[in-house]
Amino acid sequence: MGSASIKNKKLSTPSPVDALLGSLIAGVIAVFLYKFTTTIEAALNRQTVSDNFSVRQITITIRTIVNGLCYLATFVYGFNSLGLFLYSGQLALNPIMEGSMISENKNKDEENVGSVSSVKQNAIEGSELSSSRERED
Repeated sequence: MGSASIKNKKLSTPSPVDALLGSLIAGVIAVFLYKFTTTIEAALNRQTVSDNFSVRQITITIRTIVNGLCYLATFVYGFNSLGLFLYSGQLALNPIMEGSMISENKNKDEENVGSVSSVKQNAIEGSELSSSRERED
């Protein structure tokens, strides 16, 4: 019952505000992770290392793994924040760009009315539309 309603919903692109809010949330998480990571790194560096060779090697390896994973999580969120911010900009500018593209296409169509290239282009666009409709069904 629940899966049928999900399948029937059409997937839509998020709004620019949604992407911007996601960017802000990811940015805040990245800042908190960075502060947490630097705290962990400082705490690990304050501890003394044993003189035993094997213990020293294991300690250094564990420190490196912990620091690496913390920085990895931090910068994954940071880059996600940047990507979502740029995506929100793209979503905000997309209607503006589509409006200018539509007016350019109308001018092109007025110039090519009845020409062989416009007939070919209309045939191609018609076949693309019918194939996309078949995929949606």
